[in-house]
Amino acid sequence: MADHELTHEEVMALASAFSVASAKTLLSSARFPTWAIPESGYANSREFWVKIAEQVAEGVMPDGRRKILTEARRIYPWSKTIPAPPADVAPSDTPPPIGPTAAVTGSYGVQVGESNIQVNLVMPAGGQQAGEAGHDAEPGPAAEPAAGGPPA
Repeated sequence: MADHELTHEEVMALASAFSVASAKTLLSSARFPTWAIPESGYANSREFWVKIAEQVAEGVMPDGRRKILTEARRIYPWSKTIPAPPADVAPSDTPPPIGPTAAVTGSYGVQVGESNIQVNLVMPAGGQQAGEAGHDAEPGPAAEPAAGGPPA
């Protein structure tokens, strides 16, 4: 077996970690040609990944095995079942992430569902939550009480 082909163990690990829908997302991120992604002819994720392995072995994309395994490990970096990509190629050769990246600080988040919907609850600087003093009203004459009397 050539170095550029996915092994049986790698196919089985990918099939157990990625459903067909999530596998298509992984392949898109790894820049696998969309025209080569099968639309039919498989009944489950194992059969899907076998078809992908056949495409990789036929050379559908340069360095396909490494790119797929690199992307799989990017998604599941601490996986004990997804093999690491071949070490003989520098990591700087990996494709950049698709889409903009953003750093969110000072927040709490939860990621749920197969679609990876993410909700972040942001805590403003200073620890005050929205609705507390200093966040609803602009300081000014209308927000300050008149001298010696009740607020306007």
